[in-house]
Amino acid sequence: MNPLHPSIEPRLSADIKIGSVCVVNQKGMSPTLCIIAAVQASEYECYELLAPLDGVSKSDSISLEDAVFPNGLATIDLGKTIVAGELHIASQQGQCSDSVIEQLLRALVQRQVTRYSQHKFKATPFIAGQSPVAVSGKVLGAAEVEYMVDASLDAWLTTGRFNKQFEQQLAEFIGVKHVLSVNSGSSANLLALSALTSPKLGERALQAGDEVITVAAGFPTTVNPILQNGLVPVFVDITLPSYNIDV
Repeated sequence: MNPLHPSIEPRLSADIKIGSVCVVNQKGMSPTLCIIAAVQASEYECYELLAPLDGVSKSDSISLEDAVFPNGLATIDLGKTIVAGELHIASQQGQCSDSVIEQLLRALVQRQVTRYSQHKFKATPFIAGQSPVAVSGKVLGAAEVEYMVDASLDAWLTTGRFNKQFEQQLAEFIGVKHVLSVNSGSSANLLALSALTSPKLGERALQAGDEVITVAAGFPTTVNPILQNGLVPVFVDITLPSYNIDV
């Protein structure tokens, strides 16, 4: 029997939903304390609650804190899905908080993302003279996809907690006080040139009317911040085949 199974009188409720903590009693298994992760018709997707010190690998479990758990803490075994019918729910012990439900559902999503990524991005042998070598491209694995999905689950479409963490850690890594990430090179160029007009630079700051050398064979977004800050673009040619500036 599950060591977390509380010895109290059963109190079955008809309102069993995601996050409900119930005792499941199926044929061939001892009464098991579970948390409900999904409800479909008259079936419940359940995961067993274990004591925090039970031997379950970290990749197959998640530890959560909630007052509804015995002693307030439990390890949820994600490696074994229990599908129970209405007749298998012996009693309902309580309801988890919304934050705990979110953590549980995120963990279940990430398990599926990991499985997908390990299949989708599995290593393929490189055969010299046959395997294509792309001039550019992305390098993705399970970890990157998991982070992308985790960010998507926030439903936050602009910079949020992940970007703030990235800026802080990048600043520490390169040894500067501040880092500000942007969405493209054009935005970075605008921000960088505008920063050079800051009064904090004193006499070194670019002033309205100052000339800025740039190449004629460039992008409009290179010229835009020059004009936007009241500066004067000075266009010069390039040399072939290097495309370096011709000065």
